[in-house]
Amino acid sequence: MRPLRQSELPLHKGSPNGRRKLGSSLNNALEKGLDLAGLSKTKTGAGDKEKAYVIRQNGILKCLLFFVVLIVLGNVVIFSTYLEIKVERRDAIHSEALHRKLEHSAQLKLMSVHMQLQKALDNEVHETLRIEEYRSFMERVFGNLIAEVDTVLNSETNAVSADSKAKIK
Repeated sequence: MRPLRQSELPLHKGSPNGRRKLGSSLNNALEKGLDLAGLSKTKTGAGDKEKAYVIRQNGILKCLLFFVVLIVLGNVVIFSTYLEIKVERRDAIHSEALHRKLEHSAQLKLMSVHMQLQKALDNEVHETLRIEEYRSFMERVFGNLIAEVDTVLNSETNAVSADSKAKIK
């Protein structure tokens, strides 16, 4: 495809040489944009010779309404975030208090079990000492009993052996 020549470009009816000017299309676009923004072009002054732009009241009200809605939505978001943070803090404080209470009760239970174990250990030590005393007492009694039995048996054995010697002789 070949590029178009100047003579082949479409003609614009409003321009003197049939060509459209760039500045006029830019002005048209600017006017349309201002019209969308709520500004309309008019003339003012002596003989209506000066250009002026009139702001439509409807456009201003729309802008004000937009900003009011934007501010209200911003406040709602900020308030809900603040409320959410406050609720989270309250829940955290409540759970921390519950945790402290459970930890305290667990520590008391641990101390109680420790004291019971200490008492059981003391009882075991006391019973062990009593059993050792009883065992040493029984060893002494049995030792004395065995010594007496040995003495009696030795004296009986000596008496029997003296009688048997006397009979043999």
